[in-house]
Amino acid sequence: MKFHRSVSDPAGFDPGLPAAVDSLGECVVQLDYRWPGCWPVDGAVKRYGRDDYARGLITATRALIKPFFLGTGLRVISDGGGWGGVACVEAVAATLREGGCGDVLVSWVAGGDLLAAAEEAIGSEADSGVLPGLPDSAVVSARAQLGAGPIAKALSEGAQVVITSRHDAAAPLQAAAAVYHGWGWEEVEALVGASLAARFVGTHCAGEVIADGSLLLPLSAEDLRLRLPHGVVPGADFDADFIGLDLQPAPGGACRISGAKPADVHGRWPAAVERVSGYVASPVLVQPTDDATENLAEDLKQVLAGQTDATVEVRLIAGKENTAVVFCRSNEAEHCRAFAAAVASLGAQAGASGYDVVGPWPSVFRESSVEWASVPRDSVSVSIDTRPASEWY
Repeated sequence: MKFHRSVSDPAGFDPGLPAAVDSLGECVVQLDYRWPGCWPVDGAVKRYGRDDYARGLITATRALIKPFFLGTGLRVISDGGGWGGVACVEAVAATLREGGCGDVLVSWVAGGDLLAAAEEAIGSEADSGVLPGLPDSAVVSARAQLGAGPIAKALSEGAQVVITSRHDAAAPLQAAAAVYHGWGWEEVEALVGASLAARFVGTHCAGEVIADGSLLLPLSAEDLRLRLPHGVVPGADFDADFIGLDLQPAPGGACRISGAKPADVHGRWPAAVERVSGYVASPVLVQPTDDATENLAEDLKQVLAGQTDATVEVRLIAGKENTAVVFCRSNEAEHCRAFAAAVASLGAQAGASGYDVVGPWPSVFRESSVEWASVPRDSVSVSIDTRPASEWY
């Protein structure tokens, strides 16, 4: 089973993806996204690149219309659903329909939102007890990273595009390899070998998962040693032991890797618990209308800080006289909203206030921190909806 894996920001797109897919032919493409720890409080603000789902997945789908149209056997698996899974699926399906690929089967694998049942479902790594203080008002999301099982079910239903909100990085290729090679879930050693493809250092990886679970990669052993994981790596369903991997040269300058072993088969899925760590109003550029003003930072702090008890930071821009970036942080969203109102007031008064607001009005974002736990996979409710792109709307 040939594969290509790419990791990017939610708005990102790998420009080399179409050429890579053309060269691989029938293959599985895994598109994962790095979700930020800062999200809009008052709705998605797309101009800042913080969306409810990965817009980069739409770009990637558009770029892959040709292999979908030609029926090359391409499969795409992505966690681009983010916080707007159904909207993401509908956007992907619409892109496929526009490209004449309305018959492509698209699967939405929903599940993993644990916030409503956090107190019952989430256990700590140290023991199986409840994480202290859950749920509480500071927790804004608790999501399990799905294992390979639900993705394999979608693929076995014929899905050519599988979208989740979150999955363990190794799950897509484990699932695809299990379906492709006919592995059973008891064949853990083969599944561990497939998981290695998702554990490389870097944002891109391509190669082939062999029927025995070994990997064939188009890199030399010397290059691979710099990118291979070392030691035991935790994951969904089991932890993987990558100590003592065997690297053997293969034709064409490639390398065959084997020797990965299961360290612990535990049947649990990783869970990310997101807690609010504060709020921030996005930065704006401010200039004084009076060129003679020498104390820009102090003046702005007086003008803005006087209208909110939040912390206002002013950073002068090197090489640009009398221009500053101004932003606000607080433990309360209302403080940042007050800051935004103060900036809007400055902009409305323009010259009368002594300052011009050069950048866009600030929006308020939630900053968060993530704590990792784990959850028994049997306690996570998962649903799979597979239908042609023409039937998603």
